[in-house]
Amino acid sequence: MQENPITQETADPLAAVRIPEFRFLMLGRFLFIMGLRMMSTLVAWWVYELTHDPFAIGLVGLSEVIPAVSMALYAGHVIDKSEKRKLVLRGIFFYLCAAALLLLLSGSYVNSRFSSHTISIGIYIVIFGTGIVRSFTGPTFSAMLASIVPRNILQNATTWKQGSWLSASVTGHAMGRISDLETPKQAVRLVIGVCPES
Repeated sequence: MQENPITQETADPLAAVRIPEFRFLMLGRFLFIMGLRMMSTLVAWWVYELTHDPFAIGLVGLSEVIPAVSMALYAGHVIDKSEKRKLVLRGIFFYLCAAALLLLLSGSYVNSRFSSHTISIGIYIVIFGTGIVRSFTGPTFSAMLASIVPRNILQNATTWKQGSWLSASVTGHAMGRISDLETPKQAVRLVIGVCPES
C-alpha cells in the first residue's frame, strides 16, 4: 500500500516563519553561527599573528574538519537516539568552554610564560575539540527542524534555514574582521565580552 505524497506548500513564502518555535530556532541558530564564524575569523588571524605562516591558517581549518568528518557517523547515531534540545544545549555549552579556553590562551599570563609555538598548539587542540562538538551540533539543528515544522512546509523551512545559515556565516566573518582591533587577541576578547587589554 503506497502513501500519497505530501504536497509542499509553495503559495506562502512565509509559511515556516509563521511558526513561533521555528522563528526562535532560526534566530538562535543565526546568532550561534554568526558567533562561531566571528571566532573562526579571529582565531585564523591570531594564529597568523603568532606564526607568520599562511599554512598555519590552513591547519586551523584542518584541525576542525578532521574530527567533524570522522565523527559524523557516530554523531548521527547519537543524535537519532538523543533528545535534540539537550544535545544542542550541551553543544553550546562546550563551545562556550572552548571560547573560555581561547580567552585564557590570549591572556598576558599565558603569553608571558609560553612561546608562540606552544600557544598555537593549544589553539589547534581547542579547535580540534570544537570539531568534535560541531559534528553533533550541526546535524542536531537540522533534526530539530523536522520535528518543529509540518511536513507540508518542510521545503519552505529548509529554504529559510539555509538562507539564515548563509547570512549568519557571511555576517560573522565580516564582523570578525571588522572587530579586529589592534591585534586579533584583543578582538577575541571583544567577541567573548571581556574588555581588551590596554
